[in-house]
Amino acid sequence: MRVHRRTRWCGNRRTDRYVLPTTPQPVGPDIPEVFVGVEELAQLVPGHWYVNFMATVPEGRRQGVGAALLNKAEEQAREGSCPGLALIVAATNENAISLYRRAGYTERARRPFDLSRFGEEPTEALLMVKKLG
Repeated sequence: MRVHRRTRWCGNRRTDRYVLPTTPQPVGPDIPEVFVGVEELAQLVPGHWYVNFMATVPEGRRQGVGAALLNKAEEQAREGSCPGLALIVAATNENAISLYRRAGYTERARRPFDLSRFGEEPTEALLMVKKLG
């Protein structure tokens, strides 16, 4: 699992840390149009670790794998003294949303998310946040 650190100097090892802005940044012109809304959501939680592209194979679902990955991300964020975690999920991914809510994440914002070029119906991207403290 890769945890994208959207924070000041979060991380427990010097090689794991890098600096990202602690205030929202404008969406750059190099971001493909389909991902602009997603990037806008990510910019709403500066200073938080960002769980990026978490997925399990179908045969690994409903076995606690996703919960274990979220717990590991939270453990690392706490070790790095981060204020919280954030992730973005498609509004149509009801199973994932349910998992994130059980793990303590709450919805913070939504943006349009047109996945039609990938063979999916247009939907919304949801920003979900878990505060640590």
